[in-house]
Amino acid sequence: MLRTLCIATLSAVTLSACKTEKRVEPTPSPVAGPAAAHSDRPPELARPEPSPPAPAAGPAAPRFDPELEAKGHAMMNKLADLFVADAADCEKLAADVKAFAAENKALLSQLATAQGQKSYEDRLAYSKRNAAVQAAAATRMQAAMTACAGHPSLLAAMQDFPGE
Repeated sequence: MLRTLCIATLSAVTLSACKTEKRVEPTPSPVAGPAAAHSDRPPELARPEPSPPAPAAGPAAPRFDPELEAKGHAMMNKLADLFVADAADCEKLAADVKAFAAENKALLSQLATAQGQKSYEDRLAYSKRNAAVQAAAATRMQAAMTACAGHPSLLAAMQDFPGE
C-alpha cells in the first residue's frame, strides 16, 4: 500500500506517465551469418538501424514549456513540504492533500495536457531529466507515507488528484 501511495502521489504530481502511452516496440532485426549463431547478445537487444535525420524546418520548439516545468517542480516541492509538516498527523495530512489538489487543479490539468500532447520519447526524456527532483521529493515524503500508508482519509484525498 505504501508503494501504491508513493506511486500515485508522484504520478499525479509529475504526471510522468500518461494513461494513453503509445509505445513503438522495436522489431528484432534478423541476424545473418555464422557469427550471429555464436553471438552473446539475443536478437532483441541488437541495436536498430539509426533513422535518417528529420529535415530542418526552422528552429525546434522546446519539448516542454520550461516555465510550466518549473511550476511543476515548485508544486512538487510544496507537496513534499506538506508531507513533511504533517507527517505526525494523518488526518491533517489528508485534509491538506485534498486542499492542495483543489488549489493546484489548474496547474495539474496544464501538466496533464502537456504530457498528453508529447510523444513517448519526449515523456521519457522529461522523466529522466526530472528524476533527481522527483527522487528528492519522494525521499522527503517517505516518513509521512510510511506513517499514513493505509489511512482511509488520505487514500480518499489522493483520489482528488487528476488522472488517479
